[in-house]
Amino acid sequence: MGSSASSSRATRNLFIGNLDHNVSEVELRRAFEKYGIIEEVVIKRPARGQGGAYAFLKFQNLDMAHRAKVAMSGRVVGRNPIKIGYGKIPCFLCVCHNPVVFKADNFGGSPVNLKQNCKIFSF
Repeated sequence: MGSSASSSRATRNLFIGNLDHNVSEVELRRAFEKYGIIEEVVIKRPARGQGGAYAFLKFQNLDMAHRAKVAMSGRVVGRNPIKIGYGKIPCFLCVCHNPVVFKADNFGGSPVNLKQNCKIFSF
């Protein structure tokens, strides 16, 4: 088993795919909390026929997220075997070179115009 630092894409945010539409936040927390402190859970449930449900879990640190990813990949949560990947690095870590519109955060936030909202990154 490699360390969490072995992947340059590793973050403390996990993407949980193939999620049962009926799984609750409480169920997700129970399934994952043994691997570390979960700071945030966001579940997305597209309309039926528009794709499967998915979630993002934000752990307190990278090691906790890595342990959860390794241990839970392919496990059944609800009625489905879940798929786990690392989430993207949140916007506040990105350097904003071009004023473009993109998602403000890792959890499906509203589009943001960087000219208006990332002035702290202007050089």
